[in-house]
Amino acid sequence: HKFIDGMNEEWNIIELAEEVKEIVYKESIQTIITFDKDGISNHPNHISIFKSINMIHHLCPHVQILTLQSTSLVRKYLHPIDCIHLLLDKNINNEGKSFKINYIF
Repeated sequence: HKFIDGMNEEWNIIELAEEVKEIVYKESIQTIITFDKDGISNHPNHISIFKSINMIHHLCPHVQILTLQSTSLVRKYLHPIDCIHLLLDKNINNEGKSFKINYIF
């Protein structure tokens, strides 16, 4: 396996982009939703994926690429409290969104 998950593993972003390109064309993918620059808890594999976005866009210009917005560690690890926050936020904003997605390309 080329891409081993782990906090001490670095992924080659060129190889990653090539791998994603193969999957995109094989599976006729039109949209990719991935991690933002902070990679959810600064996970190096997630950050590598974000760093490969420009290459993926160049190799697959037809694909729309979106990123999830990382939340703070407090929100991530205090899930029950975060659920209350999301309910209150939903009621205040009336948007019903529990996470934010950023359009990249």
